[in-house]
This record gives sequence, structure tokens and C-alpha cells, in this order.
Amino acid sequence: MIIIEPFGGLANRMRVIASALWLQKKLDCEVTCVWSQNQDLNAEFDFLFEKIDGLNIKKKSYKFKYLKSTKYKKYLKLYVTILINKIIGIDYYIKEHDYLDQMWTDSIDIETIARKYKNIYIKTCEEFGDNYLEFQQFIPINSILTKMSDIVSQFESNTIGLHIRRTDNMQSIIYSPLELFIDTINSSIEKDENVNFFLSTDDIEVENELISKFGKRIIKQKKEFSRQSVVGMQDAVVDLFCLSKTSIIYGSYWSSFSDIASRIGRIDFISLKK
Repeated sequence: MIIIEPFGGLANRMRVIASALWLQKKLDCEVTCVWSQNQDLNAEFDFLFEKIDGLNIKKKSYKFKYLKSTKYKKYLKLYVTILINKIIGIDYYIKEHDYLDQMWTDSIDIETIARKYKNIYIKTCEEFGDNYLEFQQFIPINSILTKMSDIVSQFESNTIGLHIRRTDNMQSIIYSPLELFIDTINSSIEKDENVNFFLSTDDIEVENELISKFGKRIIKQKKEFSRQSVVGMQDAVVDLFCLSKTSIIYGSYWSSFSDIASRIGRIDFISLKK
């Protein structure tokens, strides 16, 4: 059995789940997703997406708080770790720290670990494996699809997607300033007078500035910007899947949102970075 505990924002969690679905196909095993509501994403999974076959969504059991990372233990510490995890029902526990220690050098071979151990627990916001096709399994609930349909009906074949991340993402703010997006918009208009743009952003001031500059060329949804409400998270799903319906996405550096949208739509994504 594979248990995953994805954390972080919407796109981060989706890429972990997609990775687990890839692993499930490789091993033909059961996958359980421990889904937590917090300041990064305060909505239940089934308030956002339809049920995915073979994926069980559960709330975190109190006992999982006592799990200890299986890696980097020696002798007595390793024995104690194995004993504690066995009592909880887990044979191998991989946490985010394990990824951060190795992801830039040699990758953790999740498939080999999953074949060797019966019950593994993975807590991360990172992805693993060849998960590209698994994003097609995410289907938004009907109310979200309806809102998406109204927005996408304004798209043309040349509509360009813009994802401008701000608020708490300092890397995006520093390396992907608004000026880069404005330059890209102007350049696109010079090439095609009829082009328009779907805008996804978490900053109302950015939204207002682009609308003031480019008027009706900017398509956007009327939304709630907060991650702290179900409506706000549903609107984030609308943005994500509307981006996936554009012809190409220009997005912010160090944000997985644009990247995941491009994978859903199987379209090109260009990260704008100074």
C-alpha cells in the first residue's frame, strides 16, 4: 500500500498525487491520499475534483504524527525507527527532508522502495516518476466546469495564458516582475493584432493594472483571491484549467501553477525570468 501526504498549494498537491497514480500503475497497488486543510489550501478534495479511480482520500490519522524518516538512520536509531513505524503500520517513511537532501544530486528511487516494502508513506510537495499523463485524471466538479465554460467561451484559437504569481512567492516577485509580462503582451499584440489574453493572478492590483492598460484584451474571472475559503480554492481550480485551454502559457518563475496547467492542456509553458 502507498500512502501519500501531499502538502503546499493546489499545483504542488496535484503533482504529488499524479506521481502516486503513476506508481500505482507500475505496481498495481492501493493508494491512499492523506488530505489536510490548512492556510495553503483550505478545501476538501471532493469540493474541487471528482473522485479518481483507485485513489482513496482520507483525513490524517493521529498516529501518523509519530512516523520517523527511515533514511539516514544508523544502528540503534534505525532499529527504534523501524519499530515505531512498524507499530504504526508503515514499513518505510519518506518525508520532505529526504527529498531536499537528495533531489539536486541523486534522486530517490521511489519505485524500488515501493517494490521492496509493503507499506510506504510519502510526505512531500515534490513529484517523482513519469507522471505527465496522470494529470488527465483530474476532473473538476460540475460547478467549476460550468464557470470554466463561460470563461473559455471568450477564448480564440490564439488566446495566450498569463499566470502572474505574487503574494507570498518572493522568487516570482523578484525574478518575474510585471514589466516582463507587459513586454510580452505588447510583443504579442505587435505580432497579432487580434490576440487576447487569459489572466490568472493572486494579486488584485496586478489584475487592475493590466486591465487598465489593455482593456478587453484581458479575460479574467470574477473570483475570490483567498486560499482560506472553499470558494477561493474552487476559483483557483477554474484559473488552472482555463490556463490549460489557452494556446501557450507565460508564467512566473518558481511557481508550479503554470507548469501544471501546461501539463493538463499539453501546451507549451514559458517561464518569464529576468
